[in-house]
Amino acid sequence: DKDSPEAVEAALRAGADLNAKGIGGVRPVMYAIGQGRAAAFERLIKLGADLSARDNEGDNAMTLAANAYAKRPEFLMAALRAGGDPNTRRSDNDPLIMRFVADNNLEAIRMLAKHGADVSARSRTKAPIVVDSAIAEDWDVVWTLLELGAKFDYADEPNNMEMAFKTPDVTPPDSPLFPYKVKCWRFLTEKGMKLPDLSAAK
Repeated sequence: DKDSPEAVEAALRAGADLNAKGIGGVRPVMYAIGQGRAAAFERLIKLGADLSARDNEGDNAMTLAANAYAKRPEFLMAALRAGGDPNTRRSDNDPLIMRFVADNNLEAIRMLAKHGADVSARSRTKAPIVVDSAIAEDWDVVWTLLELGAKFDYADEPNNMEMAFKTPDVTPPDSPLFPYKVKCWRFLTEKGMKLPDLSAAK
């Protein structure tokens, strides 16, 4: 019951399988996340635990570590240091970064991008996440993705950045998100995108 790397090694010496399937297809490395055992988790991945193996719900160590990030960031950080895939798909087929886009966790978005996450990834609906975020008026997320180099020109697709600026007053000037909308408008117009006038950007 203790968070013991030594217990992990003792179990393996006794013949335990590093990637054994438990109830529901849960692997030891996934169990360690669920139980909050960071030291055991790090020892398991150091010994070669499979971070990509899926349980019966379609999750793996990477997706579970991302879910735990808000309270226990050390799991995802350890997994990324060990070579875990930052572009892992979640059980719903969204890219891992969507966990943080949905939470408006800008720090985590930047962190995952630093480790190689694709900021131009598409969600499970096949729409670019930067476009989805713009249509949802999550302008702080949009600005963060643009700063990180996300592709933005999707004019030939049904949903695009231009569409997000065609709905007036959804983000009013007194909204805390409006300054981010202005930054996005200026950035995109400077790149040559034709957008409706945004008077506060003048």
